[in-house]
This record gives sequence, C-alpha cells and structure tokens, in this order.
Amino acid sequence: MRIGKSSVVLAVILIMALFYGSGCGKEEAQKEADNRLTVETAVVTQESIHREVTYSGSLTGADEVTIYPKASARVVTIHLSEGDPVTKGQVIISLDTTDYETQAAIAGATLAQAESAYENTRANVERTRQLYQQGAVSDQQMEQAELGLVQASSALEQARAGMQSAQNLLSNCQVTSPINGVVGLIQITEGNMASPQAPVAVVSSTGKMSVKINVAESEIGFVKVNDPVKVKVSSISDREFTAKVTSVAAVAHPQTRAFPVEVTLENPDNVLRSGMVAEIQVATEKKDGVLTIPRNAVVEKGARRVVFTVDDKSVVHETTIEVGLQNRERVEVIKGLKTGDQVIIKGQTLLHDTDEVRVAGGKV
Repeated sequence: MRIGKSSVVLAVILIMALFYGSGCGKEEAQKEADNRLTVETAVVTQESIHREVTYSGSLTGADEVTIYPKASARVVTIHLSEGDPVTKGQVIISLDTTDYETQAAIAGATLAQAESAYENTRANVERTRQLYQQGAVSDQQMEQAELGLVQASSALEQARAGMQSAQNLLSNCQVTSPINGVVGLIQITEGNMASPQAPVAVVSSTGKMSVKINVAESEIGFVKVNDPVKVKVSSISDREFTAKVTSVAAVAHPQTRAFPVEVTLENPDNVLRSGMVAEIQVATEKKDGVLTIPRNAVVEKGARRVVFTVDDKSVVHETTIEVGLQNRERVEVIKGLKTGDQVIIKGQTLLHDTDEVRVAGGKV
C-alpha cells in the first residue's frame, strides 16, 4: 500500500509534537536554560584597609642565650643533648678541674698562712698597746706594731681574694644554663679544649619567639610598639601566627639605613624553632571608610584592572576600576564601583560582558 507525501509530513509533525511535549523535551530545554556558569559573589563594602609590607627574618627564642665558658679547660662530660629541656643553674658541660684544684689548694694554704700571721700580729699589737699604756714602749714602737697589723690585714684580704678567685675558677668548670629552656646547640665535643673566647652551647626559651627585621625609612613611621603583625613560617605553610611589635629602633643602622624592629610571638605548642625563616606582614599606611573588595575579584587585562559585577537579573557587566591601597585580602576601589555592588570572586575568568550567570546561593 502506498503512503502519500502529505501523510509522511503529517506523521513527522505528529512525532515532533509528541517529542517536545514529553518530559524528555522539557529536560533538554531545561538543560539549555541552565547552561550558565555558576559564580560566587561578594558585596562591595566600606571599611578600613591597611597596606602591608613583607619582611623576612630568622626566628630565635625571645630569651635565647649563647653560653661561653668562664674557664679554659678540657671538656670532660657533656651532660645534655640538643633538644633536651634544661633548668636555670643546671650543669650542661663539665670541664677538667685538675689544674684549678691545684690552684685552689695553693690559695687555701696561702690563706691559712695569712690568717695565722694576722692573728699573731694582732696579738702582738694588743701586748704592745698594754705596754704602751704603762709607758714601757715608745710611740715609735707602738706605731710600728700598728703598721704591722695593717700590713697583715692587707695580706689576709689578698689571700681571701685569691682563695675566692680559685674557688670561682673551680666552680666555672661546671658550665650551667642561665635560664630555663631547651638546649638548642652543643658546639663542642668531649675531649676538646673549651675557651672563654668560643661558645659551647645555646639555650633557648621556646615558649616565646622573636624575629628581628629591618624596616625601610619610608615605612618606619607607620610602625609602633604593640602593633599586631602577621607571621608565616615557610616550613609551616598551613598556619598564620599573630605577633606584636616589641621594640622599634629610634636610629637607623649606619650601613643599611634601615630601622631594626623586633617582633615577638607566643609559641605554646613549641612548633616554632629557633632558626626557622619567617615572613612578617607589617601593616603600614591605613585608610578608613573606603570602598573595598576581595583581592581575588580583580582581573588584570593589560594595563586595566577590571571586575565583573552582577545585576539583579543575573547579567554580568565588565567594569574597569581604579584601585588604591592593597593587601593580601582586600583592595581599595577608588573609582568604578559603589557600596552594595555584587562583584564576582569565583568563576570570572571565563566570563564576558553581558553573559548570564547563576549566582551560588543567590537567584537562579
């Protein structure tokens, strides 16, 4: 049986009508309607903003001491290792005491002789004074006896000082920690000679750390004691530490022409260690009550800086802006935006002017 051309056309029209009237056709139409980029936005706000300058320096214990021995002698025993906790007065290194014990023995004998001589002289003066009162000795004899007592007293004081010096040298053979903390370095080995000219250990109080930085002349006027600063340590990349400025030099370094500034931060969990490299974010110039947007909203297009705003119909508008102060999070907008504008902060790299978008958490 033949089918006429008109019947075929009618059948095609009927099939198409059924297709677009079905759920499948609606789903395809919905997909076409949803073929828009989903973006995230932020509101243009009016607030304060600081410009930040980054400086780098090495962490040290806020109370960190390099220990020099006070005596020259061979190292007999090293009692602690690097990383060990240490208390104030605890012995870290023992030096050979042989030579100093000999000196102490000699000083002790000298002191005993001086004490005996002084007592004999004093007794002699007492007898001479009694005879002098009875008129049995002359003025000259009395003066000579008293002069002898002065000399004996002087010799006794010298002997006592010598003994004290010998005892000090003997005690200096025990190299102790002047603070509570952790042994950071041991810079000598057993059997080697220690000298007052060379350090033997470093002890650091790790509960609090400090960093010394050199701030440029153009920025030092903005830095004040107790100012908060942000600290990042390259070896601990997932954390940002809060610190404060504890000292600001009043005079520039004669060679660098920069001003030394010390920053201090707490280290309660001891994750920071002396010698780690830190980046210090110092807030300098500040403006209050200015328009700001997140830094990641700004797109560089040649010499222009642009943002993409979204209107209430979810239509994108490319807008050229003029910026002022900037830091790692925010940018001051001098021209191009107003308070309350919605700027795209995620997904804008694929957008063009007048595109329609879907705002995450906003209107469809």
